[in-house]
Amino acid sequence: AITSQIYFFVLPLDGCASYRAIMNIPMPLLQSYTALGVVFISLFTPLRGKSQFRHAVAQALIVLSSAALVLGLSVAFFAKDLLRILYSDKYTAYSAALWPFMICSCLVSAIVVLDSAMRSMGRVRTATVASVAAAIVSVVVGVPAALTYGVTGAVYGLLGSELLTLSVLLFAYIKIPVVSIDARNITPVTPVLCVVESREPERIYNDV
Repeated sequence: AITSQIYFFVLPLDGCASYRAIMNIPMPLLQSYTALGVVFISLFTPLRGKSQFRHAVAQALIVLSSAALVLGLSVAFFAKDLLRILYSDKYTAYSAALWPFMICSCLVSAIVVLDSAMRSMGRVRTATVASVAAAIVSVVVGVPAALTYGVTGAVYGLLGSELLTLSVLLFAYIKIPVVSIDARNITPVTPVLCVVESREPERIYNDV
């Protein structure tokens, strides 16, 4: 909540109105992606520790991010017309700021998938670290940018927070090994054990 809402405390009243007006456009997409996180957790949890886990995460990442990219580009290309339809000509001057907002929606779609993968593996601390890092970027970088450049600075501050969150989650996900349960249940057979077992009939014959 800090990464997107903190700018309402530093922007002037007209800036808050413009920031909210632009945020309302990708908000249904952002809420949909967040709601899908619960579905992904229930989907990934039975697969954790199995070889199918990474395949399921990659498939969800490709499908959701592709859909988010198509929707984001569709909205961004018609940003000015869309703002004119929704708000007459009141906020059309901020149509350029809608581009980074739609990029944020694409990043959030990937963040939701990776965050769900981390939580399904019990890596809640990693997901928390990513969120805390994003909040720190919002305070240290986003707030000064909003104070200096207004709505544009706030939007790019939010974009930087989401980009950092995605980077942390992606790095942590790549570093975590996922071992197949089938492979763990197989007892390794060493060459020495094979040699010893192969000489067992000879020892029995000599004893007799």
